[in-house]
Amino acid sequence: MSTDKFYLDGITTVLNSRCSILAAANPVFGRYDAMRSISENIEFRSTILSRFDLIFIIKDLKNLEQDKILAEHIIDFHINVNEIEAKKKCPIDIETLSKYISYARKNCHPRLSFGAAEILKRHYISFREIAKQREEQSDDQATIPITVRQLEAIIRLSESLAKLQFLEQANEEHVKEALQLFRFSTMKAVEQVQLIDEGIFNDKSKLKKEIQKIEDSFRVRFSIGIKVDVMY
Repeated sequence: MSTDKFYLDGITTVLNSRCSILAAANPVFGRYDAMRSISENIEFRSTILSRFDLIFIIKDLKNLEQDKILAEHIIDFHINVNEIEAKKKCPIDIETLSKYISYARKNCHPRLSFGAAEILKRHYISFREIAKQREEQSDDQATIPITVRQLEAIIRLSESLAKLQFLEQANEEHVKEALQLFRFSTMKAVEQVQLIDEGIFNDKSKLKKEIQKIEDSFRVRFSIGIKVDVMY
């Protein structure tokens, strides 16, 4: 549960959020543009992005093995419409899972141990330093700012992992797993300032400047609406 404060005409109110939100966004340009920031690709401001605990960037990369696995999974889903057959493949039935979650939610309220808190503090400072370095390299503000919100997100993940085991304390292992999730998702998105996959420029700001020069050159030479013959 998280609380958000809203200010309107001098009135301060606190609204409790008692649900989890899973959101998906498609890139506004049809495909993810590696030369643009995350907020530019999905038209979400950094203030909105920072409210999500985990942010995963899923790119549609052409890979024969991955395409085969995905195709087989989707086809299998449409073939095995038999509910009994589907239950056989499920490691735990829905009714048992529902009771498990309900019990954990009602009876388990884990808190961080002192050792786990120390690990979390060190890594949070490290994440902040990485985000700062990325901002300096790109001459721009981070599209996903690393703030106290992200610290609270990792704490929630750690406590949730402990709750899955019906434990009253989130230990070092829970924090390490939560940090791994955060590093693989949100921090990986923050670190995409460098376009290593392009193999041309490692500095995003330098690449953007080069592209801007090319665009300006075209604007000087050709007016809008002009037709030009192209020879191949």
